[in-house]
Amino acid sequence: SCYKNSTLYLTFTNTFCSTPLGEWKPWMEMIDITPIPNDAKFSNIVIPTKSTAQLDYVVQHLINVGAPILITGPTGTGKSVFVSKLLNQGLPQELWTPIELAFSAKTTANQTQDIIDGKLGKRRKGIFGPPINTNAIIFVDDVNMPEVEEYGAQPPVELLRQFLCQSGWYDNKEKTFQKIVDSQLICAMAPPGGGRNPMTPRFMRHFSTLCITSFDNMTLDTIFSQIMNWHFQVSSMPSSLNNMSKILVEATLDMYRIAMKGLLPTPLKSHYTFNVRDFAKVMQGCLKFKPTIVVQSLNNNFSLINSHTLVRLWLHEVLRVFGDRLIEMNDQEWLLEQLKILIPKYFNDKIEIVLNDLMKGDGIVGSSHAEDDDMVTVDTLRRLLFVEFLTGEPPKDSAVGTLGGPATYMEVTNASRLVETLEIFLEEYNAESKKPMDLVLFMFATEHLTRIARVMSMPGGNALLVGMGGSGRQSLTRLAAYVLDFGIKQIELSKNYGVTEWRDDIRSVIKAAGLTTRQQGE
Repeated sequence: SCYKNSTLYLTFTNTFCSTPLGEWKPWMEMIDITPIPNDAKFSNIVIPTKSTAQLDYVVQHLINVGAPILITGPTGTGKSVFVSKLLNQGLPQELWTPIELAFSAKTTANQTQDIIDGKLGKRRKGIFGPPINTNAIIFVDDVNMPEVEEYGAQPPVELLRQFLCQSGWYDNKEKTFQKIVDSQLICAMAPPGGGRNPMTPRFMRHFSTLCITSFDNMTLDTIFSQIMNWHFQVSSMPSSLNNMSKILVEATLDMYRIAMKGLLPTPLKSHYTFNVRDFAKVMQGCLKFKPTIVVQSLNNNFSLINSHTLVRLWLHEVLRVFGDRLIEMNDQEWLLEQLKILIPKYFNDKIEIVLNDLMKGDGIVGSSHAEDDDMVTVDTLRRLLFVEFLTGEPPKDSAVGTLGGPATYMEVTNASRLVETLEIFLEEYNAESKKPMDLVLFMFATEHLTRIARVMSMPGGNALLVGMGGSGRQSLTRLAAYVLDFGIKQIELSKNYGVTEWRDDIRSVIKAAGLTTRQQGE
C-alpha cells in the first residue's frame, strides 16, 4: 500500500522496460502486433504504440495492488477507448467485473449510486460487492463534468470521494451505511475548461495520476499510416497507388497542424477549435472510399481510379472537416491558399491540374478566358462533391431501364444527375409523408444536403447546423435521412417541454433502433 504513503513520479524517456525476470526489453517488443481484422470498424480500431504500452504496463500494475487510478489528458488522446479495451479485453473476465459510466453536467449523485448499486450484489447484511472470487472495477469517464452546486461541491464526485474514504456510502431508502468490498475506481478526465471543472485536492489525493500528453507527429503518423495501409489492403486498392497511403496521412497531419495554428478561436469564432478527432475524421472519410465497388459503378473501368482520384477525395474530406466550420470568406480563402501549397508539396501537382474539370476556364494562364477562370476559387471547391447514395450511370449502349452500378461513396461527376436523383427522392418522400415538403433543390441546397448526409452516414456522426430561420436546416435534414433510409425523430419543443419529455423521446428512439432494422436519427 505504498501508493497511499508516498508519491511516485515516473517519466518514460528511456526506450527499455524491465521484465519480471530482470531483463531489459524495448517497449516496442511489449506491443501486441495483432493485425487489424478485415471487418473492423474505424471507431473500434486501436493501434498500440510505445505510449500505450507504457500506460498499459503501469495501469495493470496499479490495478493488481488495488490503487485508485486517474487518467487525464487532452480530448482525443484515447483515454476512454484505452481503459474500456483494457477492462473488457485485457483483463481476465472471470476475475474482473467492469462497471462503466460516464458523467455529464446533469449527472446527479443518486443516478451514480443507482448505476453502481445495480451492478453489485449483496454479500451479507450491509456489505455489497461483485460476485464471489471476482473484483469490480468502476470506470468513470469525464469525472470532472458534473456542474458545481451552490456551495462549490460536485455531488457525484463527493459520492466517489466517500467511497474512497469510507469504502461505501449510505443507502438512499433505509439510510443505513452499506460497505462496498472488492471494488476499485478508475477515472478519466480532460483538463479543466470548456464545461469541465477543477477537481478538489480532497478527491485528487486518493489517486495515482497518469497524464497522457497530446500525440506528437511521429505517433500520429504511425497510428494512421497503419490504418490507411490496412484499408488499402482490404479494399483492393490498385497496387500503383499503394504509396499514396502514407502521403495522405502526412498531408493530413500537416493540414491539421496548420489549422490549429492559423484558425484560432475568438469570441465570434468560438467553434474554431481542433483536436485529434478532426484529424481522424479526415482519415475516416477517406476510408469510406471502396475502389472495388466504385469500379462496378464505373462500368468496371479501373483506369478511372488514379492518383488524382485520391487527391480529390482527400481534398473533399479536408473541406468537409475544416472548411465547413469556417464562417467568413476570408477564412475560406485562407484555407484555399494553404491547400494550394500542400497539394504540390505532397502530391506533386498543382491544384489547378487536379481540379481542372471543375474550373470554368481551361486552367492555362494567358488563355482567352477571363482571368478568374484560370484560378481555383472557393466557388470551384464547392463543386467538388462525394456522396454514397448515387448509383453509377448505366452503359451508354444499354437498354432503356438498365440500372447502373451499386451506390457507394464516389465523386459526383454530373451535378444535374445528382439534382435529378434528389428530386426523385423528394417525390417519394412527399408521397409517403404526412407532411410533404415543397422544396426547390437548387445547387446550394444540394451541397448542404450532401454534407448532412455524409455526417449522418458515419458511425457516431453528429452535426450542428447553424443558420438563419428558413434556410432549410430542418427540411434538408429530413430529406437526407430519407435518402439514407434512416428513421428520424424530431424533438417538438414547447413551453412545458422538460426532462421527462426529453427522456420519453430518447426512449422512443432507442426502442425504434432496437426493434427495427433502420438506423435512427434525432
